[in-house]
Amino acid sequence: MNSTVGNEVLALECGTIIQGPGVWYSFSSAGSEEVTFSTCGSALDTKINVFSGSCGAYVCAGGNDDDCGVQSNVTIITPATPTDYFIHVSGWNGNVGLFDLAVTCDVATCIPPVNDVCASAFPIPDGVAFLDDNVCAQANDLSPACAGFGFVDGVWYTWNSGASNALTLDFGPAVTPDAGDSAAANPSIAMFSGNCANPTELNCFNGAASESITGLNINTTYYFLVFTDADVDQGQFDLTLTGGVAGCATVGACNYDASATVDDGSCDLSCLGCTDPLALNYDAAALADDGSCVVPSCDPIVSTEAAICYDSNGNETYNFTENTPGEGVSVLFNAGTVEVNWDVIFVFDDLGVQLNTQIDGDLTGLIFTSAGALSINIVSDASVSCASGSQTEISLTVYCGALEVVGCFDPLATNYDAAANSGDQVALCQYLGCTDVLACNYEALAILMMVLVV
Repeated sequence: MNSTVGNEVLALECGTIIQGPGVWYSFSSAGSEEVTFSTCGSALDTKINVFSGSCGAYVCAGGNDDDCGVQSNVTIITPATPTDYFIHVSGWNGNVGLFDLAVTCDVATCIPPVNDVCASAFPIPDGVAFLDDNVCAQANDLSPACAGFGFVDGVWYTWNSGASNALTLDFGPAVTPDAGDSAAANPSIAMFSGNCANPTELNCFNGAASESITGLNINTTYYFLVFTDADVDQGQFDLTLTGGVAGCATVGACNYDASATVDDGSCDLSCLGCTDPLALNYDAAALADDGSCVVPSCDPIVSTEAAICYDSNGNETYNFTENTPGEGVSVLFNAGTVEVNWDVIFVFDDLGVQLNTQIDGDLTGLIFTSAGALSINIVSDASVSCASGSQTEISLTVYCGALEVVGCFDPLATNYDAAANSGDQVALCQYLGCTDVLACNYEALAILMMVLVV
């Protein structure tokens, strides 16, 4: 049983950063051993850091914060030659107190890969799909931002940017592992600039990732650490690093760069819009179509919503076509206004016959039906308009065929509705006539007495 009270604080990082007072131990390995240092079961929230090298010239061999609850556990595989190790036990976030340290040794059954350390990183060719694994990798590396509290069982790679100032990174568990192997479970990848002695973390991604990374320097070597949190998660992974040119890669953007292969998020999309002159929202200034066009038409199954915001000093016609010849088109005005006495609106059928009698003001609730195509013409003066903000945008629902309008469509009825095309006419229509059942000219359909004045 030992205590961390009163000992020095070392701002070292080896698997996990040392944050508080700690105590040192030494261990000598005879070679080719699997050695575990553990504080599991202790009361103190601990951290363990294991180093080779010598006092003051430490070489990280592994470190851990939380492996068994808030206690720590580090396993290393020692080289064949006898090696001395230095073990530092400290409290998380400066905590101090009592702990138990157990050391167990076994014959090494797994040999760490060559690129288990940064100094032996493997170079990855640009644009080449790469399949590798971190099996037997030891927790002897940095603790990247996305590593959490687990181990960092990692392997190292390098990639040179060459003439590229951007990178596309494709990474994840192996889609097709080699026969007899398995894919890594939720592997992570961290990217560093600098060098092995002084790395600067740039990015860190958990699990499958397809990322665009910009702001890189040309002819520069970058370092990548691929890792899992535990030995049982180790396995194969896919990795492809492809250099490119950063810039706006969206065709039609105001600042589109045809040479850009990696979009850097700088695109100015104000030049995108609807480029179809027949659409309700046609934008003459648009350089490329953004798929927003609303083309006047009707749908055989559901209605189509459309909107018109007319401008001053205009004479615009909006044509609504039928999907099937002879099917017809109906238009319902849900809302909208046209300036009274100054701006006018006309609705025509396919033969050019004007269908509306109201030509300005509030259009809400108006319904028009044409046996063929239907057109709306808006003529405005130079003063106020919808575009100027003084008139309400015209909202339309366009239907295929005749829109069902319940009402009396008998021209002889007193309540004749020219827009009506459906409903029980006996129940709906009202007629003038004699309502006296004793009269010779009694009219059963009459509901109002027609009085003859002589």
